[in-house]
Amino acid sequence: MKRLILKTLLLSFIVVLWSPTVMAGDREAMIGTWKIAEFQDDGRDRMSRLGFRKDKKTGKESFPKLIISKDEIQVLRGDGKRESKQGLSNCAWKRCTLNETASPKTIDLVGFSGKEGDKEKTYLALYKLDGDKLVICYRETGKGRPTKFESDGHMNLMICERITTDSRATDK
Repeated sequence: MKRLILKTLLLSFIVVLWSPTVMAGDREAMIGTWKIAEFQDDGRDRMSRLGFRKDKKTGKESFPKLIISKDEIQVLRGDGKRESKQGLSNCAWKRCTLNETASPKTIDLVGFSGKEGDKEKTYLALYKLDGDKLVICYRETGKGRPTKFESDGHMNLMICERITTDSRATDK
């Protein structure tokens, strides 16, 4: 009886270990729509910079979203529009590269910053993925990668909560 239980536990462990979700890695696990629950720049709350709004009458909150697909990563403002300002393309990320073997794990966010037509820029970042929570700390200006998950100086901190595994934006 003990052998049967041990074999069953071992087989269960092997099935979990070799499941597609585990084998797919963080990139596959990140695909979906994420609510940006917190955004800090220089240690200060900057959710309004990403279009966060709270209706004074109804109390309804409109959160910005991080959309990650197989090939792209982008920020949608609280009003559902792609993050950009007239004449600028701030936070207009296009793609990312993960290094899951680094400690802490790293992500390079490639996109634009500054005037439209400017060259692409790579934002060096750290990330933590824990189930339905994704934390990204990236350097907006200056050189080098962040060494810790906090917003100070030139570092921005984004804390996201999964809305769905669908990479198409939703109104949730």
